[in-house]
Amino acid sequence: MKEHLIFNDQSLPFADNNSTDNKFPIFLEIIEVALKNGFKTIRFSDHIDKGWFQIQLNDETTLGKWLAKQSNDYRIKVKSFIQKTVSPLFIEDLTALTDRYDLSEFCLSDDSGCKTQALGACYFFNQLAVSCLSDDKWNTEKLSISIKELTASGENILITNVSNCATINHWKTHFIKIDAERKTNLKKGKNLWLNKEKQFPHLTFCSETKKQLTQLSISDTLYNQLWENLTKLNHYIELKKVNYTLEELKAVTGLEITDESDSVKQNKSFRRKREFKINEKRVFFGHHIKNFSSAFRMHIYIDKEIQTIHIGYFGKHLPTKKNK
Repeated sequence: MKEHLIFNDQSLPFADNNSTDNKFPIFLEIIEVALKNGFKTIRFSDHIDKGWFQIQLNDETTLGKWLAKQSNDYRIKVKSFIQKTVSPLFIEDLTALTDRYDLSEFCLSDDSGCKTQALGACYFFNQLAVSCLSDDKWNTEKLSISIKELTASGENILITNVSNCATINHWKTHFIKIDAERKTNLKKGKNLWLNKEKQFPHLTFCSETKKQLTQLSISDTLYNQLWENLTKLNHYIELKKVNYTLEELKAVTGLEITDESDSVKQNKSFRRKREFKINEKRVFFGHHIKNFSSAFRMHIYIDKEIQTIHIGYFGKHLPTKKNK
């Protein structure tokens, strides 16, 4: 699964300051959106680690000089991105692939002089390349590379494509496929439960939801609704500067969320079925999301104190006087 962006360092430098000013912010926007959508790191070649602010964006301007002319927002963003960067390019725990990568040479298939170790890493570790829009040749969703791999029987040469994004539209095209892959990989409720902290890090799942999720037997439509609604809740908490009110949550997420009626709250049996444990203490989860087919509901508790949303229940509509 694609979890890391790999920087195509051959896409630098830009031609001049004007090109840098116009196109480098696009690169930064791609990084920002990718990190918000579950990508862990941006992987760079070893030499980048020697001095981030000394990176030459063009012959006249380093990253440090360019940032000095930008707003404080840009400076804050870039510093936060630097904290998410990792060297070297390869994924350390994939030993067999790392050995193959080390015994290979890479270049653009139509330009043998353009060595592309970063794009080779994208191929071997199935990751997404991110390029600066410094030249038209990088303005494509697929980059064709030539791989010369040394094996026990000699040299193997392969021409293949790697996924690349140099514009937001490229990113959107790839992310549709990436998100679909994530859903497929988590199709079984057991996997969704095991990966909940990774996919929805800002939400808290009550112990009762383990059985509900690990024993899921629902349609593709309902599963997609579950995924989408959890994603919206997670994004709300991720925004940080929120007030944790029901009205704000509804406005930001666009979800249909209502509170239980007085008849439910005052009925001990009905109320009990909507109480779920938070730190071993039973709490009433009156707020519930209705954006599901087949009369499914998700009961939530907005917790301003620890800045999270607790997921207490997902399943068929809980009993009421009208719906027993």
